Amino acid sequence: GAWPVCGVSSAGGLRIALAARGAAAGVGYGFHGWTAGAICAATSGTLLLQAFTTVPDALMQRRFNFKRRLIVNPSMAISHAVVAVTLCSLGFGVWGLVIATYVSHLVWIATSWPLSKWWPGRGQASYRLWREMAQFAFPLAIQGLGKRLREVIESVVVGRGMSTTSLGYYRYGRRMAMLPG
Repeated sequence: GAWPVCGVSSAGGLRIALAARGAAAGVGYGFHGWTAGAICAATSGTLLLQAFTTVPDALMQRRFNFKRRLIVNPSMAISHAVVAVTLCSLGFGVWGLVIATYVSHLVWIATSWPLSKWWPGRGQASYRLWREMAQFAFPLAIQGLGKRLREVIESVVVGRGMSTTSLGYYRYGRRMAMLPG
């Protein structure tokens, strides 16, 4: 049988987003404040949005299509910066950063789908194709999981060991350092 590729990605993204939402209280407890937990809960939806980029990103990477690096990543960074600076200067505080994160994820979707020439629901995938894509993506998923785990550990160490302000500076500095890549 065949099934829509987007449905599988969406279901996985929804599970991860719900798990992150469920972990929000623990995050708040770990950082000794409700704000960190509320931010975790509020941004958990970005994990679902990210699931909508899995197939187009994999297709571009598999085709050695560098438009992801040349167009998508800079578009995301610029949209995040413009929205974050604008909203934070208007007094939104940390919620300006949350909104900017959602905007950058929507830009990610809006740019990666047409560049990869893929749209949800277009065509069906066979089990054979799914296995082939899963074999291709497995090492990438492990790498992504390791990277995310490292980021979480770094955030906990910096946030708890110093302050949430220091954590904000640290994460912003990392984001700017990664921009040229």
